[in-house]
Amino acid sequence: MKKAYFLLISTLLLVSWNATPRCFHTFEMAFFERGIVMQALSVYNTQDVYQSQWSLIYLELLRRQGEIPNLIKANAKKMKPDPLQYPFHPDKAQEVLLKTLYEVFQKAVLKYASVNDEAMQGMFNFIVEKQAKKLEACFGKPMRPQDSVEGYRVGN
Repeated sequence: MKKAYFLLISTLLLVSWNATPRCFHTFEMAFFERGIVMQALSVYNTQDVYQSQWSLIYLELLRRQGEIPNLIKANAKKMKPDPLQYPFHPDKAQEVLLKTLYEVFQKAVLKYASVNDEAMQGMFNFIVEKQAKKLEACFGKPMRPQDSVEGYRVGN
């Protein structure tokens, strides 16, 4: 009887075990740091994104931040295998993280400004570059240009 309980409990633990590292969850909830977002908006300042909109865009990112974990899980479940489940697949997990964060960033910016794809990708890539050391520490590999948002447009 004890053996049956042990097998049941160990099976439940293995099935319900979340394989994603803590740093991944930190990115889900705190990737868009205010200073970095403001810098990105200023570096890629176009006539379509006025300085008066920067705080509104950042507040929209904060508002959407709570949705990010569920969006990432939904996007990850579409992949076979799900990179967030055991065994954790860092390359694919990083891909789904960045794709989802880009979608959230794009929606927040487009709510207040009309920005072309090139400027949008440039702003997001700027944010990714500023987070590169943290991303490298989390995923165990250096960020390369192809790891950025190239091709991560909403709808792809």
